Amino acid sequence: TTRMDNIAAETETAQLKAYPQDGELVLDLQTAAVADIYIAVYTIGGQLIYHYSNNSSMGVSERLPLATGGIYIVQTMINNKVQTQKINYTK
Repeated sequence: TTRMDNIAAETETAQLKAYPQDGELVLDLQTAAVADIYIAVYTIGGQLIYHYSNNSSMGVSERLPLATGGIYIVQTMINNKVQTQKINYTK
C-alpha cells in the first residue's frame, strides 16, 4: 500500500509537484519562463539519491525508483529561491 502525500510547492514562476506513485517518486516542475533549476532528493538520513541542475530550463519531469519506504526530503532551488519538502512513502 502506498500512502500518497501530494505536496506542491509554488513560487512566483514555478510549481513543483512531488509525490510517490507505484514505487517511484514523481517529480514534475514547470516554469513560466527559462529559469535556473536545481533539485536534490535525500533520504531522511541525508544520503543524496538524485540531483538535477540546469541553468536554462523551463521544467523537468522525472520518475525515481524508491527502494524502501520512508521519509524523503526534496530540496529545490529555482532562481535562488530555496524550498524544502518532506515526502512520506509507505510500502
